[in-house]
Amino acid sequence: MSTSGPTAAPPRPIRGAAAALLRGAVVAGAFAALFGWLFRPLIATGAYLSESDLFDWFLPLFLSPPAVWSSDIFAGLPVFADTSDAAHYPLYFFFARVAHSWSGYVILPYVLGATFAYAYGRVVTGSRLAAAATGLAYGLSEAMIGRQAHINFVHAFAWFPLMVLAVDRLVDGASSRWIAVGAAATACCFLSGHPQPVLYAVSFCALYGVVGAIAGRRVKEASVRLFMMFALAGLVMAIKAVPFAQATLYIARQQVGLDQFVSHANSPAQMMSLLFPAIAHDRREASLYVGLVTIILALLGARQWRGQWRVALWVAAALVTGLVAMGKTTPVAAIFYLLPVYRRSRVITRMLFIFAFAVAVLAGWGIAALQRKRTTRRDITTVSVIAAGALLGGAVWTAIDAARFVFEFDASRLSALPWWNTGIWVQVGIGACVIALLCYSRYTRAAVPAVTIALLALLAADELHGQGYGITARGLQLVTVPAAATRPSVHARQMAADLLPLRQRYLAIGGTTIDPIVPGGFARLWHIPIAGGYSPIVLERLTALATMGGNGDVRPETLGISDAALDLLAVRYITVRDADFPPPATFERGGTTWAVPELDIPVGRRWSAPSTWPRRG
Repeated sequence: MSTSGPTAAPPRPIRGAAAALLRGAVVAGAFAALFGWLFRPLIATGAYLSESDLFDWFLPLFLSPPAVWSSDIFAGLPVFADTSDAAHYPLYFFFARVAHSWSGYVILPYVLGATFAYAYGRVVTGSRLAAAATGLAYGLSEAMIGRQAHINFVHAFAWFPLMVLAVDRLVDGASSRWIAVGAAATACCFLSGHPQPVLYAVSFCALYGVVGAIAGRRVKEASVRLFMMFALAGLVMAIKAVPFAQATLYIARQQVGLDQFVSHANSPAQMMSLLFPAIAHDRREASLYVGLVTIILALLGARQWRGQWRVALWVAAALVTGLVAMGKTTPVAAIFYLLPVYRRSRVITRMLFIFAFAVAVLAGWGIAALQRKRTTRRDITTVSVIAAGALLGGAVWTAIDAARFVFEFDASRLSALPWWNTGIWVQVGIGACVIALLCYSRYTRAAVPAVTIALLALLAADELHGQGYGITARGLQLVTVPAAATRPSVHARQMAADLLPLRQRYLAIGGTTIDPIVPGGFARLWHIPIAGGYSPIVLERLTALATMGGNGDVRPETLGISDAALDLLAVRYITVRDADFPPPATFERGGTTWAVPELDIPVGRRWSAPSTWPRRG
């Protein structure tokens, strides 16, 4: 006779919030693995990305000790009011002060952005594959990957999908806990380092809330909830927003004209980078490419607009922001310029992260429609004709008007194929594959699961190829610099020692952004006092005194003998590059070449005396 102990109770299933958190952790882990692989060179070598502002400004701020005031930049700078200093951003605090991981901070926003985009797609479509398409499309978009140099923008863009998700849940009558979620996401969007993304994000979220409340007939309830969310976000943001607002009373005013407002917009030829990413365009400030696969799927998703207010709203958002990218070619950007709040934005095309997310969301709806067999033969035919027509039309344009198009990569021609270079043929091939898969799914319904997975794989490969980076089994081929590059050179150390006794300063005439001795924000890290710097909150009195710009550059007249501005700023050393003082104009008289010095400046080539110049008697 055998006996047995008490039977253990079966494990209780994980439900509710715990299950959601577990699923979220799995999704975040998958995206962390993806972006960890893509940015593997940073993790494996400890090197730093060499992207302009990322290395010259944001990295030294990250490595510098926290401060509310810096005496090393602009002869004194209120750091507590500078929005580019993300000291109050919780994730910045963790990675800078606790984990001490710059690479982690750089990779994190891509993981967050893709995860939050997945969450939104999962909620509104109910499909995991559709959510995966949304997350991949947004996380790998040019708006995210192409903005590596401005890591503050990338972090702000990462919170946008969560802001929209919170608004969606609130107008749909979900738990009031989404008020706190939305407020936290909005605050992080601002505290991550720039006020411009949160302006665009909040504007769109407010519109989303209004449309959703009207569609759901919950106007009163939704209005109260949204007001509470944005009010709570404002209270959290106040720690940086209030000092910044006060600082605007004293900083140099920047008059932004319409030309500057749309200065980074794409020309009609550059707009073709929406289909052919190899075409040269401003990848940082006017990022367009979200993947050809994503666009075709978005067209399929857009056809599901009947009875779906979300689809209709995202179609409108994609169209409006896409037209903004064209600058003066359409009146849309000029309409935004008429709004006082938007007019202060120097670069309106920075709102294209909304375009990227809109197209990614619509692509998710396209995948969901395929899965649920809601696509008709007419849908597939219409999308295929539009996609094929756009691709072939764009390809023909590049062939007959080749002088308008410059290719940044894939510019070589294939000997076996006529007319176009690799950059065109690759996209034509991708488009043909997508159209073939869509047609196959329509006629062979049993193949839909395999087709959707194939489309997801093709989507990811398409977006990675469109970034222009080489890619190997070890990740992206990034341009990096060793960690030793963050240490001051022998020249900088000697100059710092000379300046210390009398607390004097150093100035690069052309500005810190192009200074090889103390570039960007390294003055704070190395504690070398400079009269220049790089910040959006340069005090107006300083700019008036030294005729100084936002990157610390000064007009040549400041070096005049009669100008005492640099004396008042205690400047001892200056550096002058050849480009700062171009050769003066000359004229011929009496068989002699005479120079025409514009200023009486005892530095640079304007005071030099070549043999062809008459010397002063």
